[in-house]
Amino acid sequence: MSYTATHAMTVIGAGNQSTIGGGDATVIVDGLSYTGPDPYLLTLHMNGASFRLSGITIRGSGGNSCTFQTYNGPIAFGGTSQAVRIDHNHFDHINNLAFTTSETWSGVLDHNLGDGCAGSGWRDSMSGNGDVDWNTATNLGTGGSGWRYYETNQFNGFGNDTKAGGRMVYRFNTQTSTVGTEPLQTHATGSFGDARGGRAWEVYKNTFNAPTYKADVSFAIISGTGVVWGNTYLPSSPTTTSGFKEFLRIQSIRNDNSTYAQSATPSGWGYCGTTFNGTGSGWDQNNPASTGYRCLDNPGAGVGDLITGNFPSKVNSTTGTIAWPHQASEPIYEWMDTWSPPPGGGAAYISNTGGARIVQNSDYYAWCDPTSQSGCTSFNGTVGVGSGPLASRPSTCTVGVGYWATDQGNWNQSGSGGQGQLYKCTATNTWTLYYTPYTYPHPLTSGSGTPPPAPPSNLSAIVH
Repeated sequence: MSYTATHAMTVIGAGNQSTIGGGDATVIVDGLSYTGPDPYLLTLHMNGASFRLSGITIRGSGGNSCTFQTYNGPIAFGGTSQAVRIDHNHFDHINNLAFTTSETWSGVLDHNLGDGCAGSGWRDSMSGNGDVDWNTATNLGTGGSGWRYYETNQFNGFGNDTKAGGRMVYRFNTQTSTVGTEPLQTHATGSFGDARGGRAWEVYKNTFNAPTYKADVSFAIISGTGVVWGNTYLPSSPTTTSGFKEFLRIQSIRNDNSTYAQSATPSGWGYCGTTFNGTGSGWDQNNPASTGYRCLDNPGAGVGDLITGNFPSKVNSTTGTIAWPHQASEPIYEWMDTWSPPPGGGAAYISNTGGARIVQNSDYYAWCDPTSQSGCTSFNGTVGVGSGPLASRPSTCTVGVGYWATDQGNWNQSGSGGQGQLYKCTATNTWTLYYTPYTYPHPLTSGSGTPPPAPPSNLSAIVH
């Protein structure tokens, strides 16, 4: 079923508004097994002034066995509304994806509970294949169009996956990983046909845990730009069978066909650099040609020329040909994360699978501090990211480095968790305010207007 909301709309169940997940008072059981490409319960286009979905449990009828396959999830959220709140819901053992999001709506998903199956979670994407979004300014910390804020949720076995220009902020959540799930990733350009990779993201002040499972990585970054900071990874003393082997993995996947095979242009994106097949691709900067650097949409890539059309007619609209879209350098910044490597070897704070295709202190900058696992123990303004009071920031700096001023900003209205703003060295010895997190809690969580009537209780529905 597909429904378009053209006016302000609230759908509220009997769930407790003071309990994460709502407490299972209004339950919809998805009694269907479906493997097609579309959500099988509802495709919802939220085009009205505002939209809210709250207090509802959607449960997989396979129970904990997760026997039913939902492919893209029972619900797809799309539309253009800039005031969407999805809160106090329980997504309970829905196999593969609990829901998908697309188009330019923005808002907050808060106080939800996700009890997932192996590989379950949600997927953020934008309109079409994401070309327009890669031609739109990044706007970190703004809460603007297309940004979805996941905050103060509890996810057990869930994970988020951005593609097709998707933008997401993941903050103040509790995330417990189980076998078969990694918490966060971005899909890359070259993994979904014409679709581009995830555009941008902010991941901060979350608690990640893998208590019974040695997870590969907490966040696999394969495209785009963003910030990762202030996260805590439990247990602080992981065992040989628990914890995260890698804190961050920064990847470049069009190097070869080990992850995704690429079709040659104009039928596909081609391979980045000539090393793998001797050909390379016109979609990359190719400086040098051997590595293709900088590869289209790789980690650290920002806004660029508009690419239009579909294979085999896809072109850079500025040149009318297959050509690198002159993407701005927008590095990834990481700071103040707490992670301990599990014993047994093979652990890495930040692993770079791109080699020369992704360059530290150019495409990404890691925290320099005595407590950091990055290997950089002190900050002097030449490499990495520093942190501390603004008065302790070095007066000299190298272009690109960052500094998190812990005593600046007023965005955190929760009464705990601290403040802070990120400064970037934009010219030699010149610091410029670069990033301030968006207001927390998200303004939409405060509610407004007359409360809706009390919903009926003890309802249950099974969809066949």
